Amino acid sequence: MVNKRCLLVALFLVSLTAGAKERAVPISDKVGAQLTGRSIVVTRHEKPSFNAMTPGTAAFGLIGVGAANSAGNKIVEENGVADPAEVLVDSLVPAVVKKYGLQWDPSVKPVVDTKKPKEIAAAQSGVDYVLDVRSEGWRYAYTGKLSRYWVGYSAEVRLIDAKSGVVVSNMACDSDTRKHSIKPTRDEFLEDRAQLLKDVTTHLGWVCVQLLAKEQFSLAAEATPAIPERYVDPLTAYAAAHPDRLAEDVEPESSPPR
Repeated sequence: MVNKRCLLVALFLVSLTAGAKERAVPISDKVGAQLTGRSIVVTRHEKPSFNAMTPGTAAFGLIGVGAANSAGNKIVEENGVADPAEVLVDSLVPAVVKKYGLQWDPSVKPVVDTKKPKEIAAAQSGVDYVLDVRSEGWRYAYTGKLSRYWVGYSAEVRLIDAKSGVVVSNMACDSDTRKHSIKPTRDEFLEDRAQLLKDVTTHLGWVCVQLLAKEQFSLAAEATPAIPERYVDPLTAYAAAHPDRLAEDVEPESSPPR
């Protein structure tokens, strides 16, 4: 019963990190027709805190969220875990620019410190549209077995009219590994400078590329960037390379994260 209660608390606390989402607005034919030849700039945001939820942090309720974010940020910083939004900027944006005939300088990627569309638009000069790419949250958390973990990532992409500050297209993507049959331990995610965590978060970024390409920007399958082989299913690849690692559960931690 205690374990089940901790799991429910963890799921609730993890949900708090995602934040509210705007109503999804796929790009319309009317807006799409107006984009040809127009200039666009891609704005970025500082990466959000990585929420490393463990049984130890969950036991402290809301106070544990701060501890989980602190531990997660340390993991990201010490191991150089990249923000998955980089995948969206490097792979989704060029495909969107090509489809709609936009004018874009890929060397210009200003970082903004506001989420308000009008303020984002006002900070950009000399362009017709702003494509705002933002990671809303990323995290790992334990499963019902406590020793096993899943990873999640959420992002939001907004197309903003630079003159009016109006969002003409918006969509969020939530992707995670909760339903995957392979659920590594925390140590397995973090070994070798968190290589498995890097591969899985990159995979989830690619999942969002494919979803947003289709659902938000109406890109045809042949115009949508393919997921690189390494990131198609890194959990299955890890299990195949380490058949002895996932055979038995380990004891869950009961202390705050390292």
